[in-house]
Amino acid sequence: MQLVEPGETHAIILVGDQAAFPCAQALLKQKRRTDPAIYLIPAIPMGDDLPGTAFMTLCTALEAHLSPRAGRTARDLTAEAAALIVRNLSLCCVNPADPQTHQALQRAVTCCRKAGADAMPGYAQGMAEALMARYGLTRLQALAAALPVVLDGYGDHALKRLAQLAHAAGLASEGAGREVAAASMLLWLRETITLLGLEPGVKELR
Repeated sequence: MQLVEPGETHAIILVGDQAAFPCAQALLKQKRRTDPAIYLIPAIPMGDDLPGTAFMTLCTALEAHLSPRAGRTARDLTAEAAALIVRNLSLCCVNPADPQTHQALQRAVTCCRKAGADAMPGYAQGMAEALMARYGLTRLQALAAALPVVLDGYGDHALKRLAQLAHAAGLASEGAGREVAAASMLLWLRETITLLGLEPGVKELR
């Protein structure tokens, strides 16, 4: 087990075997006695699984960002995570072994963990579980089917935050209004689902 502690993020990142995670948690408990702002974050692997990992992290970031339980710090961190993924996901599809892209996506995972995003699951996560059980979809396929539906369902309540995400990620021009900016975020999401080949092969979900 190798642990690195990047001072600029105040996070411990677990590198390597995920089976070592419990040991790292014990070490984290000791270190938090002197520095409570330390987090345990699993390192994401480089390679062909990276785009899928990035998409699942994006789902987590978006749902946490829109959650009524998210405070200002959590929203800022999840917005940064989403922007990093939007800017880098297509790049990691082309070259999943690129170290700069991997570093950006690792930062996105770090932001989500620091925001406590895993503790703020939304409707898409719950819908994905039902779709997996009903249609035998993979988690990625189920999330890809559920997330656009859920974001559309938020309607006007999500416009402001989706627009902010679109501006932060460079998907909308500076002068674009909320409706246009939010629509650009949803369009990018659907195009990315197609790019990743995650359209569910179930007629009822098309």
